[in-house]
Formats: sequence, structure tokens, C-alpha cells
Amino acid sequence: MYDEPEDNQYARLGRGFGIMLQNLLGHFDAEVQAIPVQQYRNGSVNEYHTTFYIGWATGQTVPTNFLSDVSRTNARVVWLRSNLEQMNLLDGFSTRSRWGFVPWGSRFFDAGPTPAGSVPSFFSTVYYKNLSFQKRATIYEGKSLPIRKCSSPRSPTARGRGCMR
Repeated sequence: MYDEPEDNQYARLGRGFGIMLQNLLGHFDAEVQAIPVQQYRNGSVNEYHTTFYIGWATGQTVPTNFLSDVSRTNARVVWLRSNLEQMNLLDGFSTRSRWGFVPWGSRFFDAGPTPAGSVPSFFSTVYYKNLSFQKRATIYEGKSLPIRKCSSPRSPTARGRGCMR
């Protein structure tokens, strides 16, 4: 499933991202379909081993029937990038109680390119095996990552859902 907002001049990007994911998953023994989330049929999340949602269009309204099915399914759902916070708009649903984290918003990269040799302010350090590494890279304006707060950062459920210690 991917966003394909009608009122967005870049709507075809959603289809492009869907095709890229379809190509990637096609390397495995899997039948893969890329479908705009606006064409979602009730209950179809339960017809697949795994459903991927690509929320590339931040702020795009996700259809309530898709959100509702995701909130109730025991099937695997992989949510990429934006709009997960809309799950918490469902009556009586909480990502904190169901999955152990709360979508918190997006954080944007530094405005403009980072000067050569300088340290970007956006996630400037990578930690690996108790060592820290400073990132030195050019980061362009407009790129963002979703940020989540873990209700229990040490739980395997929270880490498996995109939260880190």
C-alpha cells in the first residue's frame, strides 16, 4: 500500500516507491502487489502474510478502513515513514498500549547543505559496539525521519517496532 494523493503534483512518487519495494521483495519467493492505499478493500490486510504501507506524503489522510484493519489484525504490517500518528485517532486505539511506542512527529535535517568537514546537528553521532562515530555528510533541506517515543525502551517489543535505546 502506498500514498497517492490526488491533489499532489508528485503523487506518482507513491507509485514509484511501491514499484521499488515490489522489485525488492520480488527477489524472494513472494507474490507482491503494489496498490494505492486509497483503493484499500476492507479486510484485505488479513489476506496477506505481510502488508507494507509507504507513507511518503507526510500529512496525507490514511483511509479509516485501512487504519481500522491494521489496528485489529494479527498479521504483520510494516509501516514506512509517515502518518502512523493517525492510528491514535481511532476511537479506543493506542499505539502505546498495543505496540509499546507513540509516534511523536518528524524531525527534519539541517536546512541547506552541511559545510564540508562540519558535523550536522541532525543525528550527528552513530554508536556501534560502545564506540561513537561522528557523521560528516552533506544533508539536504526537506528530508525528514519519523520520531517515536518508546513507552518501554528496553522491551523487545518496542525495539522491534522502531524504537532504540
